[in-house]
Amino acid sequence: MIHADLRKVKEQNKLKLNNLLVRSALKKLENLTKQALIVLIAKTMGVWYYKIDFKNAKTAKDKDGGQHMQAKQIRVIAELITVIVIIVFAWIALKPARVTDEHYILDHGKIVYDGQVFKDKFNGQGSLKLKNGDKYRGHFKDGRFDGQGTFKSNKGWQFKGHFSKGQVTGQGKLTTKNDKIYQGVFANGNFKQTKKTQD
Repeated sequence: MIHADLRKVKEQNKLKLNNLLVRSALKKLENLTKQALIVLIAKTMGVWYYKIDFKNAKTAKDKDGGQHMQAKQIRVIAELITVIVIIVFAWIALKPARVTDEHYILDHGKIVYDGQVFKDKFNGQGSLKLKNGDKYRGHFKDGRFDGQGTFKSNKGWQFKGHFSKGQVTGQGKLTTKNDKIYQGVFANGNFKQTKKTQD
């Protein structure tokens, strides 16, 4: 019984010693990491000719020893630089997007777009030409035909009217290759109400 208790106490002491050694090693690693970070910040800021005395938390010039600078000052400067960098990136990320006029040649020249672009999508007035001869001139929203526009097919027919999310929707006029005109209301590319006229 006594031997078992002694073994148990020895094992507990070993565990305590191991924990103490691990904590000590981690503390040393943490201090080395802090030292390396301070040196990196100091070098980045252009003060690499200073040697940092970590015990006294001061820096002394290499050979002259005349100037002293607190490590606290380095930290404050590093914090200011960090805040400035964060503000710059936040401004870039949050700045309002603007509508610009662009010229795009897409899919190896099969699609040509000239017009307004907003947040990297066709938005506003523009014209789209396809390699097969199809053409669209009118309003775009989020990269799709949306609003008033005219689509001319390479097959000879043409639609002039309202588009919504890329589909013929609303009032419009379809002119066939044979000059037959269909006017009326369209819904998702289908005639809802038509009037057939001839010119």
